[in-house]
Amino acid sequence: MNPEKVVSEVKENCQRQDDIVAFFKQWNIYQDIIANNYMYHAEITKVAKSVINHFEAPSILDLGCGDAYVVSESLIGDRPLTYYGVDISDTALAFARENLAGFDCIPILINNDFLSELENIDHTFDVIISGYTLHHLKTENKRDFFSLVAKALAKRGIFIFYDVETEPNETPEGYYERVHHVLEAQWTNLDREILDAALTHIRENDKPENEAFHRENLEKAGFSFVERVFRDEWNRYSLYVASRFSPDFSWS
Repeated sequence: MNPEKVVSEVKENCQRQDDIVAFFKQWNIYQDIIANNYMYHAEITKVAKSVINHFEAPSILDLGCGDAYVVSESLIGDRPLTYYGVDISDTALAFARENLAGFDCIPILINNDFLSELENIDHTFDVIISGYTLHHLKTENKRDFFSLVAKALAKRGIFIFYDVETEPNETPEGYYERVHHVLEAQWTNLDREILDAALTHIRENDKPENEAFHRENLEKAGFSFVERVFRDEWNRYSLYVASRFSPDFSWS
């Protein structure tokens, strides 16, 4: 990554110096979370690597792509690929462009919300990825989301979906209380101010669902193969692989 080039792009996309400072403060938190593997990006990347490199020249739709970390860390060799990344943060997309610069593709990066973009897509992809974004939507929009993903996925394509996930019959209050204890116990390398900000964000923005909801709506959308391939030891995050066929390769 070329930090000076990224900073230049970020400055062009931010109207005020305060916006730049705020973005990089948030970005540093994100990098710390990945470095400490607090949201299990290592496990996610391992699965994504197996799926993506199953295809000779994969076409990838990355919904809520951020800096394209998972995809850029999953690509092996110099195989050509088609990459569409969708994110509401144009500053994050500047990082995505840099992270994908060394690969055989010209990334198409779209500054839009992923649900609106899904509604407009008129072709299909080998791999669709959605990570840590769905839990911000209302329940009815989540159901629509899975159907739209199915329409955008090629017949022999694979959907990688990971997000926060509640326990069966867990209330929003119970979920927050449990997560509060988990973050206090696990996220020990972060400053108190950062931890408090994360907890506030979770309380105000998270609307997670449980396994039954995810399975039911994936199946209703037409996915005959649905497997939860990872669940963290704190029972907060889940990773699914879904398709219209039974994959003949392993992601373990």
